[in-house]
Amino acid sequence: MRLEPAVLEGKTPPAGFRFSRPSYAEVSPASPLFSIDCEMCQTVSGVKALTRIAVVNEDLELVYHSMVLPDEPIQD
Repeated sequence: MRLEPAVLEGKTPPAGFRFSRPSYAEVSPASPLFSIDCEMCQTVSGVKALTRIAVVNEDLELVYHSMVLPDEPIQD
């Protein structure tokens, strides 16, 4: 079964959002498995902000890693 990209529960995607594929397969036991780790910091205004993101696959191979500079200075 193929699933066509659709508006989720009648909501339109945010501006700038787009699907990465024209259609998606249903999840199965053969589907790949990924793990995401995000590191956060506290900015000077007290807001929590993303500072690092990493994605690994089921073989623990690094798929994606990026450091993220918050809009505000980091306090902690």
